[in-house]
Amino acid sequence: MRDSMEGFRLLILHSFLFSSLRIATTSTLDTITLGQSIRDGETVVSADQRFELGFFSPGTSRSRYLGIWYKQVAPMTTVWVANRDTPISDPSGVLYINTGGILVLLNSTKDIVWSSNASRSPENPVAVLLGSGNLAVKDGNDNNPDNFLWQSFDHPGDTLLPGMKLGINLVTGLEWFLTSWKSNDDPSQGEFTVIINPHGFPQLFLKKGPVILGRAGSWNGLRWTGSLKPKPNSIYSYNFVSNEKEVFYTYDIQDSSVLSRVVLTPSGVLQRFTGFDKTTRTWVEHSSANGDECDNYAKCGAHAICNIYNFPACTCFEKFKPKSQLQWSIFNWSAGCVRKAPLDCKHGDGFLKLEAIKLPDTSHSRTEKYISLVECKKSCLSNCSCTAYTTLDIREGGSGCLLWFNDLIDIKDIEGGQDLYVRVAASELGNIESRRQPSGKKPVNVIIIVASIISGMGALVLAWMMYMRTKLKNKGMKLGWDLKTGVERYLTSWKSADDPSYGDFTYRLDIHVLPQIFTYNGSTKMAHTGPWNGIFFGGVPESPNFIFELNFVHDKNEIYYMYESFNNPVIMLTKITHSGFFQRLIWKERGSIWDVVVSAPNDLCEYYGKCSANGVCSIDKAPICECLQGFIPESQQNQTSPTRCVRSSPFHCRSGDRFIKLTGLKLPDLVETSLNDTMSLQECESKCLKNCSCKAYANSIVSGGGRGCLMWSGDLIDIRKHVDEISDLNENRRQKIIVAVLVISGILIFFSLLFCIWKKTTKKGPQAWLLWKETRALELMDSCLADSCVQSQVLKCVQVGLLCVQKFSDDRPAMSTVVFMLANKEAILPQPRQPGFFTERSSVDMHSTSRTAELHTDNSVTISTLEGR
Repeated sequence: MRDSMEGFRLLILHSFLFSSLRIATTSTLDTITLGQSIRDGETVVSADQRFELGFFSPGTSRSRYLGIWYKQVAPMTTVWVANRDTPISDPSGVLYINTGGILVLLNSTKDIVWSSNASRSPENPVAVLLGSGNLAVKDGNDNNPDNFLWQSFDHPGDTLLPGMKLGINLVTGLEWFLTSWKSNDDPSQGEFTVIINPHGFPQLFLKKGPVILGRAGSWNGLRWTGSLKPKPNSIYSYNFVSNEKEVFYTYDIQDSSVLSRVVLTPSGVLQRFTGFDKTTRTWVEHSSANGDECDNYAKCGAHAICNIYNFPACTCFEKFKPKSQLQWSIFNWSAGCVRKAPLDCKHGDGFLKLEAIKLPDTSHSRTEKYISLVECKKSCLSNCSCTAYTTLDIREGGSGCLLWFNDLIDIKDIEGGQDLYVRVAASELGNIESRRQPSGKKPVNVIIIVASIISGMGALVLAWMMYMRTKLKNKGMKLGWDLKTGVERYLTSWKSADDPSYGDFTYRLDIHVLPQIFTYNGSTKMAHTGPWNGIFFGGVPESPNFIFELNFVHDKNEIYYMYESFNNPVIMLTKITHSGFFQRLIWKERGSIWDVVVSAPNDLCEYYGKCSANGVCSIDKAPICECLQGFIPESQQNQTSPTRCVRSSPFHCRSGDRFIKLTGLKLPDLVETSLNDTMSLQECESKCLKNCSCKAYANSIVSGGGRGCLMWSGDLIDIRKHVDEISDLNENRRQKIIVAVLVISGILIFFSLLFCIWKKTTKKGPQAWLLWKETRALELMDSCLADSCVQSQVLKCVQVGLLCVQKFSDDRPAMSTVVFMLANKEAILPQPRQPGFFTERSSVDMHSTSRTAELHTDNSVTISTLEGR
C-alpha cells in the first residue's frame, strides 16, 4: 500500500513538472531573464501582442534567422533580423542572455552565430520586447531608454519604425542607417543604403555602394527640401535634431492603433506604409521615394535645374551656359553649366533668385542660425567664396541662414520648393534688370521689326519641323498585332542583367475595346498607358522633340505603335528592363554610357491600380490617393489611402441620376467597357442614362471636337490626375492649316527683311563679307535698333547668314544645324569663309532672342461619372 501511495505521489509530481515545463515553453512572456532561453519554434511576444521575436525562414530560403515581425499580420512582415549575414543552416538556434547583459545566439555546434554588446556591466540583466518593436536589454526594472544596455533600434536593418532614429551620434560615432536586403529571400546586407550625411548641413542620401543615387535634400524645419509640401495630417509627426551631440531624423504615429513602417526594398526604393488591410492582406502604401529622372543625383550637373516636364529636362541657370555645348546638345548634361561672366568680388556682385526648387547639395555649406535673410545676404557678399544663400528654417516666416561655398548641384523644380539666391556678377545682374524694365521711348518701327524677325524665324522653324516629320524619318520596329496572320509583336524582359532568357515582364499592346499599352509582370498588370484617344495614348504623352516621333497605325490589316527617329546622329533604343521598367535611352559618347531619357513607371501614380477602384492618383498631393468626386473610402480606417472607394449615395436609375464632369484625367482601364465609335458625346450621355448598369462615359476620340462613346459598367480602375491641364486639343488638319499660314507669312516677311537689308547694304557700299572681316559687321544694322538690340545677337545673325552662303556647299550648314544655331544661345559657331558670290547683297539670317516655349500636350480628356440625386 505504501509503495502504491509513493507511486501515486511520483505520478502527481511528474504531471506537475511536465505541465510547468509546457507552460514555460508555450507562454507569451515578453522578457528573457538570466537562465532562460528561446529555441527555434519558441517565441517572445510584446506585452501589447503587436510584435513577436523568434526564428524564421524568409521566402523560399531554408536558412534560419532570428528576427522580429508583426504578430497579427499575415503574411509575415519582418522588421528586424539579428543574424542577417550569418544564417543558421538548421532549426537548432538558441538565444539566451548572459551575466554581462549580452544576447548570444548559438547554433547546433554551440558556436556563437551572433551576439549583442553592452555599454556597462549590469546587476540583473533582462531582455524585453517592447510594444514599439524594440528589443532592449536593461538592468532590472530600469525602463529609462537612455539607460538601456543595448537595443535593436540602434542597429536598424531595412525597416524604420516609429521612434527609431536615422542619423549619427557625434559623441560615440554610432550610426543609424537603413540597409536593404539582398533579395526577398535573403536578408543579408544588400547594395542600397539610406543615410544622413552630417557633413556641411545634414541631408538624406540614397546610395548604391559608395555611389550616391538620390538625395532627399536638407531639412528646412518642416520637411526635406526635395519632398513635396505635405498636407496637414493627423497620422504622422516628424522631427529632425541637429546639435553638437547628435544628428537624426525620426517620426511618430499620433494614433497608436495605426501600423506604420518605412522600408528600403532590395531594388533600392524607399517606401512608407500606413496601415494593413486585412481584407486584401496587403500593406497600404502612403508614399514612395521611387521618383522621376530628376531625382537621380546631379542629373544636370552644376548650376542647372532639372524639370521632368520640360524637354530637354535640364536647363542652365540664367546667366550661365553649358560647359560643353556639344555634350549638352546630345543630352549629356553631366558637365553642367558655367558662368558667362566671372564674379568680381572686389567691385561688387549681386544675386539671382531661383524660385520653388529643391535646394542644392549642402555637403559644402555653412549655417548661421540666428540671423535674418537680409543679414544672410550681407554675410554671403562679405565672403568671396560664397556662391549662394537661402533661409535655413522656413517655419514662422523663416529664420536662419544657409550658405554655399562650392558648385551648386542636384537641383530640381518642385512644387512648394524653396527660393535660392545665386551669386552672379553685378554686370550680369544689370543686364537682367534692364530687360525687366524696358524703356517706353522705343519707336514703333523697332517693335514691328523685332516682331517680324520673331514671326519669320518662328515660321521657318515650324516649317522645318513639319518637313522633318514628314520626310526625314527612319522607320522603326512595330509593337502590336498583324490582324491577318495573328502575329503579336511585343517586348519581353531579360531574366536578369546577365541572363537574356525570357524574364517575367512584357510590354505589349492590348486591342480589347480600344488599343492601350500594358506592362505585365507575368499575367499581372503592372502599368498601363490609357486607351488611344485619336492623338495619343491616354496617359501622359512624351513632349515633342527633334529626336523622335511617336506614331500609331490602326487599319484593317494591322494595329501597331512605334517611334520613328529623325535623320540625325543620335543613337537611341527602347527596352523593358529585367526589373520591369520601360526605358528609352540615348547613347552618350562622353563616358560611353546609355542615358535614360524616358522611364516608366516614372512615379507611383503610373503603377496599375495604385489607388484601387474608383480612386484617383495625384502625384503632386500627399497622400497621393483620393476618391473620385462622389465617392468615399469603403473603409473609414483608410481615409488617407483608400483601398477601395464606393459611392457616397446609391443610384436611383428609374427616378433619375446626373453626371459629374471630371477633367484632366487618364482614362481608366477598359474593363467592362463598351464602345460605339460613331456616337456624339450627347448621344453617349443619353445612352448611359438609359442603361442602369452604366457608371461612366467619355469620348473615345478627342480630336475634331470629340466623338465616339466609351461606357464603363464596372469599377473605374487606374485613374490619375495630370499635373498640367491643357484642354485645347486641335485636329491635325487644323494644325496643318495654321502652320501653312505661318509658313507663307514667314516667307513673305523673311524676304521683305532681306530686301530691306539689301537696300541698307547697297547704300553703305561695303559688302557684309568685307565688314565682317574688318570686324565692322554692326554697321549693317539700322541705327534705329542701336539702343534696343543685343549686339552679340546681331553679330550671330550676320555670322549664320555668311555661313549659309559660303563658296563651297560642303562648308554650308544643313537646315537642321541652322535651326540649332539660332535656337541655342550658347551654340559655338565656326568662322565663315569667303562667299560664293561678291555682290553687295548680304545674306543675314534673323534670330529671335526669346526662347521658344516648351511644347507639352496633356491628356485632358473628360470622364463623367453617375451620381445619385
